[in-house]
Amino acid sequence: MRYNGRYEKSKRVTKIKTNDRKYASGSATIAQGDTIVHCAIHCTDTTNQFNQKPYELRFLISSAGREQEVLEQQAKNKIFLEQVLSATLLATEASTSGKKIFVEVVVEQDDGSCLAVATNALYLALQQTVDCLAMEMQDHQVIRLDQAFGSAKIAFLSREIPLVDPDRQEEKMAIFEATLALNEAGDYLAFQFDNKNQAFGIDEINGVLITGTTCVQEEIQELKANLYTPYTQKDGEKAIVIATNNEGKAREFSALFGKNGYQIKTLKDFPALPEVEETGTTFAQNACLKAETIANILQVPVLADDSGLKVDALGGLPGVYSARFAGVDKNDAANNAKLLYELTDVPDEKRTAQFHCTLALAAPKKETLLVEAEWEGRIGRIPRGENGFGYDPLFVVDLDGTTAAELTAKEKNERSHRAKAIVKLEKNWLDWLEGAKE
Repeated sequence: MRYNGRYEKSKRVTKIKTNDRKYASGSATIAQGDTIVHCAIHCTDTTNQFNQKPYELRFLISSAGREQEVLEQQAKNKIFLEQVLSATLLATEASTSGKKIFVEVVVEQDDGSCLAVATNALYLALQQTVDCLAMEMQDHQVIRLDQAFGSAKIAFLSREIPLVDPDRQEEKMAIFEATLALNEAGDYLAFQFDNKNQAFGIDEINGVLITGTTCVQEEIQELKANLYTPYTQKDGEKAIVIATNNEGKAREFSALFGKNGYQIKTLKDFPALPEVEETGTTFAQNACLKAETIANILQVPVLADDSGLKVDALGGLPGVYSARFAGVDKNDAANNAKLLYELTDVPDEKRTAQFHCTLALAAPKKETLLVEAEWEGRIGRIPRGENGFGYDPLFVVDLDGTTAAELTAKEKNERSHRAKAIVKLEKNWLDWLEGAKE
């Protein structure tokens, strides 16, 4: 237990305000304990000269009678923040589209860990700026962020135990301390280490990396949750968000939820939401990732699905990679061509396959509800039918050779993998969602 009652890996109470500067493109204020940091970003048109940085950074710390110490700290911390910015922004004319951002970070009160708090405020303001520019210019390549990022400070008051988020008193007592910034993929953007003129070993480095990396990943999720305002339901209103922009897919669930008084929303109702990258290796992981991330942000129930084609002769491929089987760009014709090529020498009786669907229903503070279903078929040798998309023209569903693309929309909705999953979901979703109210 620390002198202030915190556990070793507990950070101070944190309050976050976003978009709190009227004329800024992006802004944030973080009060972490008694450390208070503001960040505001403004944009201007500029003629990009060769190798010109797409940003300008100003970093200030309120001196409070320690001017010389603050000047040295400002210089070191500004370098750290510039490293984060440089590693995060794609510094090319195409990515900035003639825009330059001016970043101002002001530490109103430094009671410890101010650089980590400043970095986190920078992420919030920068992400808002990117979203604002993308909406204004209808160009998502404007100053693009590859990954969310965050920061944490770790201090050792003894060689054995790393402490998270030290305040100023703990910083003065520390024998080693480090601030690190990582992106969501776990890549290090910047690292600042102070050994207080003492020798240190691999144990201290490992303690910083292991503890700090875990803390930063948790920090990133908290920061992302504070970027967007939770959806406020009106009195008596019940809503479920379907994690799709496809209104046709959303309509498949409208009857299921509507008869129990739930209003259906889609991602089109929340255009400011970040895109959730499908980084899972299974259908269930991807479906949960989408549902849980959005439910945490909006604080309402969210249904997400992940679907794909599994071919037995290919060991279950393309599986979760169905949409990009032939490459990063989603292309139905290329995917079908690659599938036929991979099955060139496979006889008809071994071309069995399944369309798979996993549905994940997530809600705040609840364990996610998962259901799965499959539609059995086999892979034909030539595409047939005009009613489907994706692999439908190759997916043979009947003995007479009928493909999914030759079925009517009504027939497909009655027989598909998603239809079967919805039937399973119908049996227990209401008890799962409303049972906690009893």
